[in-house]
Amino acid sequence: MEEAVKVDPGFAEAHIALANTSLTVYRLYSRELKWIDSAREHIATAESIVGTSKEILWVRSVLSLNLGHYEESLLFAEEAKSLDPEYFSAYDSIGFAYQSLGKPEEAVRARKNQIRLQENNRNAHFNYLVVLSELGDQSRLAEAAQQAIPVYERHLRLTPDDLPSRAQYANVLRYAGEGALALSEAKKLEQMEGLDGIALYNLACIFLDQRENGSAFSALGKAIEKGYRNIESFHRDPDLDPLRGMPEFEELIRKLES
Repeated sequence: MEEAVKVDPGFAEAHIALANTSLTVYRLYSRELKWIDSAREHIATAESIVGTSKEILWVRSVLSLNLGHYEESLLFAEEAKSLDPEYFSAYDSIGFAYQSLGKPEEAVRARKNQIRLQENNRNAHFNYLVVLSELGDQSRLAEAAQQAIPVYERHLRLTPDDLPSRAQYANVLRYAGEGALALSEAKKLEQMEGLDGIALYNLACIFLDQRENGSAFSALGKAIEKGYRNIESFHRDPDLDPLRGMPEFEELIRKLES
């Protein structure tokens, strides 16, 4: 992306992509403020080229979300949606904003719209399942997981070495009520080289569901070692509830916060 804007400084889409990627790095792998500064710079550059657009509004929504300004994030995303009611990314930001505001039913509606727009998008299915899991709605969760399974299985037939998607798929099995099968998949993945922090975090959730707290704690520690920095998940995710109050887990959170 950086090479692209060197070749063509007026390539607005590349600036928008750079802003979003900078924010993804900030959320998941580094809380250095240089990533926020980078996002702001590229948003401003893109807006100077194309003016206000649904893409600009969406990436501003992502920026506000990362800064913890959830109401502002929602306003930007809703404005992007008003420009294009079928804009997939706007619903993504709306879902995250409502989830952060503690309004899961509104987040559910946004995620369902995402799936309506892109029924084969794995992340849309997974984020929908996460919200239903936080709601504790086991009936809707199991039904939605059954719909997601073939989407993941088609993808993994084509790209079996996509380890993050395999870790997500194992969690989808868990959501579908296939806990033993999910655990079996998690144990296979645990032995593989090349797992990133997100995949390891997802494996930890499966281990906790199957009451293997030691394996879960180990996976979370490895996730942090691999650079995983999404502290919000550690604080909010109900999957981690079995570890809360344990001195080792609280020390892990302090390490992550520092």
